[in-house]
Amino acid sequence: MGKITLDLDALVAEGRLTAQEAERLTAMAVTGRGLSTVVQVLYILGALGLAGGVMILKPDPVTGMALAALAIGFAIFAQATRREDLGMLGTAMGICGTVGLCGSIGMQFGETLPALTINAIIAAITLAATIVLRSRFLAALVPLSIASLLGSSTGYWHASYGLMVREPVLTVIVFAILSGVFFLSAYRLQGIWSQMVTVAGRVSWLVMNFGFWVGSLWGDQVGDHFTRPAPDAPMENFEAPWLFIPEGAFILAWAAVSIATIVFMHRNRFAVNASITFLAINVYTQFYEWFGGSGFVMLTGGVTLLAFAFGLYHFDRYMVERNKAAAA
Repeated sequence: MGKITLDLDALVAEGRLTAQEAERLTAMAVTGRGLSTVVQVLYILGALGLAGGVMILKPDPVTGMALAALAIGFAIFAQATRREDLGMLGTAMGICGTVGLCGSIGMQFGETLPALTINAIIAAITLAATIVLRSRFLAALVPLSIASLLGSSTGYWHASYGLMVREPVLTVIVFAILSGVFFLSAYRLQGIWSQMVTVAGRVSWLVMNFGFWVGSLWGDQVGDHFTRPAPDAPMENFEAPWLFIPEGAFILAWAAVSIATIVFMHRNRFAVNASITFLAINVYTQFYEWFGGSGFVMLTGGVTLLAFAFGLYHFDRYMVERNKAAAA
């Protein structure tokens, strides 16, 4: 079960709770965590400063792996002892240790091992750390690490961010299956396991839509990421052995999946809201691809966006009322 925040004074004033019930709930509340939280935050900052200092004095991947292993070991210790005064610190160390270990491995073996092998090792480490540490944050990284096996990545340069999906078709298929498996598993699991699987399912759903998005702009020469001699090799310099899926197929399939999700998965609010959002992204992406960015086009897009927001608000209210009626 999750944490619930209640305004007891307001509930008593509204007559929805008696004064005796409010006192009983107040007595059960967890208190005295304020200073403990501050101390743990200071511990986290101190540990990060210590690790940063060591890396500056001895800047090599082996040192990074050693520090990451110590952080993960501490996280396992904090979880095993179930000490509340170490909970936040253990969680932070587990996340930092896992990410640091994966990064150090990439730096150490990036020039000696194939990228696919390194990505597979990182995905395995992330999955293992998620299971051992029971971290919802790390559960969100599991689908992303799997996506790297298909050539997906992100990038940053001056004032710009980039998303790369090298295999849109395979990305859509793999993460549609993964999201379905995760969502179904969430109903059969309980507690933190259900929460972790739900997070992984939601991120997988987003990655699937990213695959549709990139494919709707450039299509997909299926398999070229695995057959191209080099990532920057021109397409005309080699003949890909698999088929080409045009942009139009992605556009129509993306719209069909989004609409089907909205209609048939109305109980999964995340999937419905995400599908509505990506359906709008699909429409606007193609709108500006076809008509450009003139003043008239921008005006038309703004007006239709306002209309879409108005309709989305009322649709969400309708779905909420429908779900309430079905549950009654």
